[in-house]
Amino acid sequence: MQFQEAEIQVLIALTKLNEAAVKYFKGSLVEWDNAAPSLAKSGLISSGNPLKLTEAGAAAAKAVLRERPAMWYTYNEFWKAARSSMAFKTYSERLCGINLGHDGFSDLSQINLLIDSCGISGEYKILEAGCGSGLTAEYISDKTGASVLGVDYAAPAVDWAQERTASKRPRLSFQSLNMASLPYPSGSFDIVYSIDSMLGEQEECDETVMEFARALKNQGKLAIFWGGFLLWPGQPREELLAENTTVGKALLNCGLKYMTIDLSERHYRFMQRKRRVAQELKSAFESEKNDFLYDKFNCESADPGIPYDPATCFTSRFLYLADIVK
Repeated sequence: MQFQEAEIQVLIALTKLNEAAVKYFKGSLVEWDNAAPSLAKSGLISSGNPLKLTEAGAAAAKAVLRERPAMWYTYNEFWKAARSSMAFKTYSERLCGINLGHDGFSDLSQINLLIDSCGISGEYKILEAGCGSGLTAEYISDKTGASVLGVDYAAPAVDWAQERTASKRPRLSFQSLNMASLPYPSGSFDIVYSIDSMLGEQEECDETVMEFARALKNQGKLAIFWGGFLLWPGQPREELLAENTTVGKALLNCGLKYMTIDLSERHYRFMQRKRRVAQELKSAFESEKNDFLYDKFNCESADPGIPYDPATCFTSRFLYLADIVK
């Protein structure tokens, strides 16, 4: 069969689109049969070319992408599997000292550092932005008596947190929402903290930090765990500096003065521990058919055989602390 060049390109584009869709949406992928006519009727895609967005469609797509980045689908799949995985529970306990039920880079010592650095106590009202399963928020609330509200866009994680902590209302509660657009009045919280959840481009990070500041009371505290990674050869090492990460730039762009605690060496050793623990439990993950959990943890790790060297290390980590003055 002979094809015109435009037809060839459409066939290739649709093939690549389907491949990309499987990777992007993972287990959440649904049938699209009725979507194109519906979007065309709404004026969001061209009626004559379903691969072409109208001007209104481009604006709608941009908004939807902000609400549903690839990580939204990744973490929905992650938490569906993690909730019932004994291998994940064991991994979390071995990695963090207790089961903090998250896949980030903060063990119990870093959570206690957060508590001490912010002076968290029972009279505080706190927001955790990007709470995942809520076990870190639960630990902080149980330890200090503070009221903690956790928010996350991964509904399976929030559902798990809500069900597990039902007896601890109203001291501890959770909501599923986008932390870049908080539905709370200005000045609602004494402390806002975020652990490894400041994903996205610089503009989005700026907007999220500004939203955190808005939600804080005068003299409230903002605390963010974040750092830098060198992902390709030749990437400038200056990108690992605290002021050059997306969070460091966002705080500056929002006019917020901050201090940092350098956790880079501790972070690297934690990543080495991730590699060891993940490999110890590889067969357990595989027996549950949760190979993708193992792959994720193993990928986010460092070779235990390579000692930490600040001159060559590919990653950095900081606790950013800012007092909000209004």
